[in-house]
Amino acid sequence: MTTAFYVPKHVTQRTGSTCQFSNCWAAVGAWLHGAATAGLAAITPEAFRIQAGGGSGRPNPTTGCHSGFETDMVEGLAHLGVHARILKVGFEQAKAILSQERRAIFGIAVDYDAWPKGADCMNGVAGPDVNHMVGIIGGRPITVMNPLCLDYQAVGLLAVLRAAQKYSTQSGRDGIWLTRVLRPVPVTAPPDEARIAELEAQVADRDDAIAEASDLLARARQGLEPFTRKP
Repeated sequence: MTTAFYVPKHVTQRTGSTCQFSNCWAAVGAWLHGAATAGLAAITPEAFRIQAGGGSGRPNPTTGCHSGFETDMVEGLAHLGVHARILKVGFEQAKAILSQERRAIFGIAVDYDAWPKGADCMNGVAGPDVNHMVGIIGGRPITVMNPLCLDYQAVGLLAVLRAAQKYSTQSGRDGIWLTRVLRPVPVTAPPDEARIAELEAQVADRDDAIAEASDLLARARQGLEPFTRKP
């Protein structure tokens, strides 16, 4: 497959606004929106926050700005006419999904305490117990859209997933959550390539659903194991 999908512009949350340090989720939402529209409908993190209802997380004690979650990003994208879905998968499934270069791109929540040292773009002043949202374009290597930075950064997939796993565990979640949108097929792509891209997207969607269902089944079996184990 030779179709080159649109790479959205990096979106920083460091805009100087009152809510800038509560806007990682809104910046990733704006980035996902840019990807889904091939950059034709850019939106700021502040504007995305409004579309998403302001965020459903706890308010910052100083500014009163609410943090946000994957569901807030999906809501904001829906209001902007973009379909997004949340995949809930295990570590290995997330690794398999994100190690592929594909039409889909993703938002993922991480525990920023586990982010690689020297790569936080805040010179270590983010503070302890900070949760964060970043964007991922899959591949080998992945491309990381960290909204605390001013441009894309190089962080390894395993480092991202360890930080995501830590966040999920501390949040009591089953697995790692990936917020997914599809990029459009380039209008300049030849008809055969465009058709192949559409079919590949359908296959990837099926594979993602199978991975999600398989991981859910495996966790259910694990939970039932104490009750089904023979004496």
